[in-house]
Amino acid sequence: MTDPWLAWDALRTLSAGQREAWLRERFPDGAPQQWWRAVREDTETRLGPLRPASADGRAADFAVAVHLAVLAERTGGLSPARAGEWLLNLAVIALRHFFPPPPGLPVEVTPDGAVRFVLGALPLTREEALRAAGEERRRAAEEDEAARSRVPGRPLPRPARPTGTRAALLDVVWVVPSLAGVVGHVTDQDLADEARAWLAAVPLLDPEP
Repeated sequence: MTDPWLAWDALRTLSAGQREAWLRERFPDGAPQQWWRAVREDTETRLGPLRPASADGRAADFAVAVHLAVLAERTGGLSPARAGEWLLNLAVIALRHFFPPPPGLPVEVTPDGAVRFVLGALPLTREEALRAAGEERRRAAEEDEAARSRVPGRPLPRPARPTGTRAALLDVVWVVPSLAGVVGHVTDQDLADEARAWLAAVPLLDPEP
């Protein structure tokens, strides 16, 4: 597998089309989620405040990072919501360097742009997520009751990998709290209100009883 810690240096100087070709050549079936997670970690470290760079150079690096997040979603390495959470993290980093954002900073890593992307990428509406969370809590409680009454010595069934609505809920639970890092800087009031409504729902979204 291509070392994810070397990907930034290889991809940074390429055009958007060349980056896509680079990925297809090395990952014909798409890069795995673990690879993208490592690339994200490395990218965020390189964009951090301890790395010296000019304003133009840093804005260009943010543009590369945004394209990598988009590629991760487009190629199936990350769900749209988790790619959005990457953009939210980039927006938090960008706030340390640029506020208000300069013309060269990608809109996807401005507070408004990142929040808009995430809210559009969430796989469930708030009502659907709250309903799914309630169903998950009931299911978990039933499984706990069944475990307490099982025959001693009989192995517990292996947990199934989350799919469908359950997987979608886990995306929501993972991503929504990250809105807190930028919502205070959102200039679109309707967008900020929607983000705060999601944040207010976080305690009710826990799928565990």
